[in-house]
Amino acid sequence: MLDALASSTLQLNNPDYSSLEDYELEIVAQYIMNNKGTGYESRDQIQEMFDEIIQLILEDWSKITEDARNLRIGYSGSDRGSHVTLDITLPTCGPINGSTITWESKNPLIISNSGQVTRPSDDTMVSLTAFLSNRYEHRVALFNVIVKGNNQ
Repeated sequence: MLDALASSTLQLNNPDYSSLEDYELEIVAQYIMNNKGTGYESRDQIQEMFDEIIQLILEDWSKITEDARNLRIGYSGSDRGSHVTLDITLPTCGPINGSTITWESKNPLIISNSGQVTRPSDDTMVSLTAFLSNRYEHRVALFNVIVKGNNQ
């Protein structure tokens, strides 16, 4: 996406925009339609609206990227990602820009989607997926943690 948005010629017919994802193109089209009022008087007015939504998408992309980069799972006591024995904290709000975060555990019997830990008999790696979203963008962050077995 950045290749499309970083172009020095932000024009409606810019071939670099072909790298925009389908949902981003839909956002641009819907934004222009929702904000047309009684119509556009010129191509320049359409271009201004186009530039405005592209700027909003770029800002959201930057914010969600910063939240994903700084996202951390909270551990209790002396636990850490390679040694989990207690419930973990799965943030629901981005640490920098407040992106909305929902979680999915690949093994919810060991770690629930809310971070509750049920220790298995043997050490088990659990993959957790954080789904981040904001006004126009979405992103996924992956985490792997090892829940220590009760036999340890």
